Amino acid sequence: MQLYHVINRLSLLSSLFLSVMPWYGAVAVELHVAVAGSFVETLQQLKPLFEQETGHTLIITTNSVSVLYQKIKNNEIAADIFLSADEEHPNLLIKEKLAIPESFFVYAVGRLILWTKSLPIEQLNQKSLLKINTISLPDPKITVYGHAAQQILEGLKLWELIQPKIRLTRTINEAYQNTKNNQTEAGFIGLAQYLSSLDNLGTTYWIIPQYLHSPLTQGAVILSSTQHLAVAQDFLKFLQHPDSLKIIREFGFRTHSQFMNEQQDD
Repeated sequence: MQLYHVINRLSLLSSLFLSVMPWYGAVAVELHVAVAGSFVETLQQLKPLFEQETGHTLIITTNSVSVLYQKIKNNEIAADIFLSADEEHPNLLIKEKLAIPESFFVYAVGRLILWTKSLPIEQLNQKSLLKINTISLPDPKITVYGHAAQQILEGLKLWELIQPKIRLTRTINEAYQNTKNNQTEAGFIGLAQYLSSLDNLGTTYWIIPQYLHSPLTQGAVILSSTQHLAVAQDFLKFLQHPDSLKIIREFGFRTHSQFMNEQQDD
């Protein structure tokens, strides 16, 4: 059961989106979006809004950022837009002339959590982590959130000590499913994954403080190979519309402006 029923918002938001989303007549296109696993649940909720207001169809492909980057670079997947979990990979595509520089922006700032369905965790420290027998962790070599989790464990002087407890996954979504299905006692996942289902309410999670890992600033970019530039541009405008940003925040993300304001306050 989805925590946020965006479909119910369609009639309410219709007039708002129509004011900024031009209709392209009878020529509807399929817009291919390659999206990092951390944002896929959120995008799935935004998808019907965009489709109803424009008549276009979003085709979603998801995987770890490193895998998506390589597939885009090698022309192994169809993609008009890349929604990454970091800024590095979109900028690499720009450097390699595979993405349009002017299209780049930070569409969301993620939050990493440690989630458990069975263990009480009052605070994240050496003592509490060592009580956990198995932990799902997205592979730090290919996932942004996994790299952030490694930074946390290294900061707590636990990375080597906790290795026997770690169960590496290829994506953040696999770490979520492993924890959800009790294959591991806990997992490092995005707050958006936790908030994607009502079934998770009442279970224990701990939001990792920002100072323990690098910021999870997630960049978007239009690929140079797109045949639907105008529609791709409108989709990025759609992501920045106040009502889209509201949904993005409801899934636990911060907007870039929120993040920058927090940095200034610190």
